[in-house]
Amino acid sequence: MTVDSVKFEILADSPAPEWTIRVSAQGTGFDARAALFRGSVGDQPIEGLITSDDGTAFSGYLRAAPPMGAPLFVGHHESIDTGLTFQGTT
Repeated sequence: MTVDSVKFEILADSPAPEWTIRVSAQGTGFDARAALFRGSVGDQPIEGLITSDDGTAFSGYLRAAPPMGAPLFVGHHESIDTGLTFQGTT
């Protein structure tokens, strides 16, 4: 599993009132059918996480902005540090 890029976007119209930031990532190996796919930014879980059918993208939501530099973790059984971090929103 590889994350090539990630984008954090403030939501004007959120699908749920508690979700304030959308997380969108591109890469490979995001197969939600293999096992429970999960992600987090720092210690904050990414909620409402969905993957693309071809496993090259995922998106989900954060309840609040994490600290600057918080690492992005993704994984199935164990989460791995992607080497990407929160650097603000667009």
